Amino acid sequence: MCGLALLTGCAGLTPNYEAPGVTVSYIKPMPSDGVTLRFEIGLWVTNPNDATLELEGASYSVKLDNYEILTGVSNELPAIDGYGQAEIVINAQADLFHSMQFARSLTTEPRDSFVYEFSVKLSTGNFFAPIHVTDTGTMSFQL
Repeated sequence: MCGLALLTGCAGLTPNYEAPGVTVSYIKPMPSDGVTLRFEIGLWVTNPNDATLELEGASYSVKLDNYEILTGVSNELPAIDGYGQAEIVINAQADLFHSMQFARSLTTEPRDSFVYEFSVKLSTGNFFAPIHVTDTGTMSFQL
């Protein structure tokens, strides 16, 4: 029984547990250190559960047409009260080579849209499994 609880994490211990909502609230460029492009990314986290969400760490990535363009991490995160929300900030770096490959693909294979994937992993520490939130979709170059 204990092994099953470890495998299912938070959701197994509280049957009405809902995954937190995560949306991007802003992306802003930061001063670069050489050729590395850096960004500050604000994520709005909503806790739809009655228990406080104690976050110990987060990792984040953005893929465009399967090229991992941005990645970042943070371990300075607020606790989010039950039925509460808060903004967390992650410093992210652009992957120069993947960014160049994506740009090249746009010139060699012209198209009107591209597929994006936003993925965040929220770690609550202890023995609970991390919470994974992924959003995918298509963005158009047309206004």
